[in-house]
Amino acid sequence: MTDETVEKSNTRIIAVAHLKGGTGKTTTVCALAASLASLKPDLKVCVIDLDPQGATSLHLGGEGPFEIGSYDAVISGKPLIGTIRKTQIDHCDLVPATPRLILSEMDLASRSMSFEALATHLKDSSEGYDVILIDCPSGFGMISTMVMTIADLVVIPTPPMFFAVRALRETISYLNRLRRDARVFAAVVLTMVEVDNPLHVMMAKKVRRDWGDLVMPTDIPREAKVEEAAMESTSLLRKFPGAASARAYERLASSLAFRLGLIDEEPALDVPVSANPEADAPPQAESEQLVVPEKRPTPEPDTQSQPAAEPDQSPAENRPIAENLSPVKKGAASPPTGGLPPLLKGMVAFMLVLVTTIIIYAAVQADMLAWVMFIYLILILIFFPVLVFLLV
Repeated sequence: MTDETVEKSNTRIIAVAHLKGGTGKTTTVCALAASLASLKPDLKVCVIDLDPQGATSLHLGGEGPFEIGSYDAVISGKPLIGTIRKTQIDHCDLVPATPRLILSEMDLASRSMSFEALATHLKDSSEGYDVILIDCPSGFGMISTMVMTIADLVVIPTPPMFFAVRALRETISYLNRLRRDARVFAAVVLTMVEVDNPLHVMMAKKVRRDWGDLVMPTDIPREAKVEEAAMESTSLLRKFPGAASARAYERLASSLAFRLGLIDEEPALDVPVSANPEADAPPQAESEQLVVPEKRPTPEPDTQSQPAAEPDQSPAENRPIAENLSPVKKGAASPPTGGLPPLLKGMVAFMLVLVTTIIIYAAVQADMLAWVMFIYLILILIFFPVLVFLLV
């Protein structure tokens, strides 16, 4: 098959890749495969798992290891049809990962397979499939580089986290070196978005500000249902069809399919969840809605038509408790609050004690017993009452 035949082929190759691991590549591949296969009755999808970890194969095809799979189809050049396994998803088949993928980088280095030859081989042996969805391993090894070079579209799942966003810049820079303009064939998808996390919202806005139209308008929210579906090796769209993440992947698949010319009708413009956190919020129940009472004007009292209020002459036991316990009755004069400050009182008392002590000491030293008795009498009659008054 010539290069011209490859360009005219109706099969579309979508590569899901990222420099960093743990960005949601496997989940995106599985969810996109199910969503694309359900877009049209005659649309067929083939998933190729090139990640040695084999998570996509486990998710779609059950327990391994598999004897034949993606290594044979991509590295060894065997026909794709001989490596395919059926999945639980209608119109979606799988080429599983095999243990030999671990050494695939060295095998590729020993083989002189060109990128054009790989594209020709895949599209030639994939007759009957509309989409080939490839799960690439993390990093920029020979497998990822080869697949990103021949793909019609490179999907880059990126969580709104610092290290993932930093690796996104390196990924797009590498794509630009491979194919000059990544904006033509790349699509960034924000995954695992937590709308109630201010850091996620801030990083999502930064990604859209930096990369503009390269970022898809659909955000994939983080949900525990995604992990639950993966643990049961079942499709997210089959187990939780109404989940927010499942609906988001369906909208994303429609946008990508229209971009690749697989469907004719353009999907409705999606609003990013990170840009509008209240978009998917459930309606508030009537009992929970806040009712703001209408503010009414306060009528002014009519002092001319109403007689003056008479003093309350009801018995004390019928009056309010607070009024009965009040220490000062209404209309009574308040007790005087004058007098010396406490500090000044203390100083005066201290001076009186000091002077009296000096006088008694001087009288005792001079053997003036009569004066000592006289001073004691004055202390009892005058000084102590004054001192008590000052201190109290």
